[in-house]
Amino acid sequence: TWYNYYLVEFEASQLQSPSLSIAALSADKTEGQSGSTGYTFTVTRSGDTSGASSAAWAVTGSGTNAASASDFTGGSLPSGTVSFAAGETSKTITVNVAGDNTVEPDEGLTVTLSSPTGATLETSSATGTIRNDDAGGAFSNSDITDAANQFVFGGNLYQLVRSAVNFNQALLGSSALSARGVS
Repeated sequence: TWYNYYLVEFEASQLQSPSLSIAALSADKTEGQSGSTGYTFTVTRSGDTSGASSAAWAVTGSGTNAASASDFTGGSLPSGTVSFAAGETSKTITVNVAGDNTVEPDEGLTVTLSSPTGATLETSSATGTIRNDDAGGAFSNSDITDAANQFVFGGNLYQLVRSAVNFNQALLGSSALSARGVS
């Protein structure tokens, strides 16, 4: 009896189970004044890519100033599924951030992969930053009135500011403050 022996060569990647990793591609930029701005993340698949693979993905706010649902197009935190057909090694996830005119701090977001099928997760999350591009309001001395030794600001101050605002004599002018009994 003769036995046939076959020499089969495998690339190292064919011997490894498929794995998925996510990285920020273009995810640190300004939000824009209107419409939407796409923040992109790349999911790469390595190892044996001869079969199909997929994973769920979801966006959450992260960091000191976490993004919220209102920061995204549609008013909800984006989510979806990234799917790979046999042979595919790279996919792009685009998260659409809603442009606005609200002065706010820069906000953090994280895209997290979960529930993989046909693969394992190697790097499961990547972060991005929504940079504020909105200018705050301005006012002049003519916008300031004195009501019983309390300063009332009016006129051109039109934006809500979510952080501390400090005023000093140099800003208002020492003569304007002295006339109102402030030293």
